[in-house]
Amino acid sequence: MLETVTLLSEKQITSQADLVPDMSGVYFLIKDGKIVYVGQARNVLSRIGEHIDTKDFDEWTWIAVTLDRLNITELAYIRHFNPPLNNDPESKARKRRLAEKTDNASL
Repeated sequence: MLETVTLLSEKQITSQADLVPDMSGVYFLIKDGKIVYVGQARNVLSRIGEHIDTKDFDEWTWIAVTLDRLNITELAYIRHFNPPLNNDPESKARKRRLAEKTDNASL
């Protein structure tokens, strides 16, 4: 016997369709329940799509962050979690540039 499921209407679904793609934020790539990468994007969903073939993760989540706070918020999470995929040479160089941009602000 099938359980009863409350479905959203087509209008409810389509009204939410544009909420994520245009949202800026800091996102977290997750593998086996652990954060393996922290990034930022002006368009989170688009950026996640770019990582599908280049990073090893099985889940992702994100938090909305205004454009003016992207750099400092991303850097704070990278420093806090120290994700392994943020520790390759290219990511380390980017982290240094972020720190310089934020004038080594206290996080």
